[in-house]
This record gives sequence, structure tokens and C-alpha cells, in this order.
Amino acid sequence: MSVVSFATKAVERVAISFPFLTKILRMNYKKVVENEISLGQISCNDKVLCIGGGPLPYTALEIADRTGAKVEIVDNDIGAVKAAGSLIEKLNMSNRVSVAYGDGQEVDTSEFSVVHVAMQAEPHDKILENIWQKSKTGTRILLRRPNDKLELLYSNLPEGCHYPTCNLAGQSSCTIKETLLFTKGSGRGVNEETDPRHGRVATGSCPFLGS
Repeated sequence: MSVVSFATKAVERVAISFPFLTKILRMNYKKVVENEISLGQISCNDKVLCIGGGPLPYTALEIADRTGAKVEIVDNDIGAVKAAGSLIEKLNMSNRVSVAYGDGQEVDTSEFSVVHVAMQAEPHDKILENIWQKSKTGTRILLRRPNDKLELLYSNLPEGCHYPTCNLAGQSSCTIKETLLFTKGSGRGVNEETDPRHGRVATGSCPFLGS
């Protein structure tokens, strides 16, 4: 676990005991998740997997709240899983959001139409490769990237994969720079779709996606 990932979970565990802190942290995610829902075209018909929910799984809760989609969370920190489970139950969200112990490098994503990868989930390249191999055609994969100043502190994609063919949604967060959207096509590589709501379409290569 990286220092940033450890620190993020530590802060969230402390925030659980202070409601005003949880409100502040959740506000930081609202606009980000709103952009991601629009970018990924998430609806109540989707089944969403969030990899790396942490003790306070705000992204999963926001997606479920805003779209009505069923959301499952996996995290490889058993303490975070227990804390997240307690929060979900406290908020009476258990019928829409669930959490389990699991590793993004191994989890079976075949039953999900949308997979969201947290910035602190690591390593991004191995997680993305696993998702790509196991997901069905049409699966949308949302992956957050950190601001440039924080990039070295996070597990990120290899240099050659920083700009694979995908859509980009700019974010308004002190830590999140943008969210990448990969759409798995029926052939090799990813589908390229122009979406004027979210700006430019970046192109490049990423060997393990076959592009």
C-alpha cells in the first residue's frame, strides 16, 4: 500500500467519528461523481463495481443515490470493508450498495456493465488489465488520475498508457485531475467516442488493451 493510499484511509477512518468531517469529504466528491456519471452514462439499468471504496465509500454511495444503479464495492483492506459496511447499513443503503473484501487485480468483472477504479487503488495497470480480460463487450471503465503534482505519489498507468484511446472528463477536486473512460469493444482495443460534453478525445497506445 502506498503512503498516499494509507494516509487517505487513515483520514477517512478518523472522519467516521466526526460527522462534520464526513460532510466536508463527501462534498469534495459530489461534482466529480456527477461528471463521471455523465461521462459513463450510468443509469438505473447498470450494475456498477467500485474498486477501492475505502472506509467512506462516497463514490459508490453517490452513484447509487443519483442513478438508482446497484453498486458493489471491493477493497483489499479488511478494516476499510468493515467500516464501509457499517456506514452503508447506518445510511440504510444496504439494498443498493454492498461491500466485500477483494483485490482489483483478481476480481471477476464479467457481470458488471460499469467498473470504477479509485485513484488510491493499486497498481492501476494490473487492475485495468484484469478488468479488460474479464469484462464483457460494452463494459465502461472509469479510472481516476491524480493532479500533476501528486502523480508520483500514486500508482498510475505506465508512461506509454497515460493517453490510451478514451474520453476524458475534467474534474474539480483538489486531488483528482481527470477521469478516463475506456469502453471495451468487440474487437481489439477500445472504442473511440467523441463526447463534446467532456472535451477532447485522447489517442495513444496501451499494449495490454490491444490498442
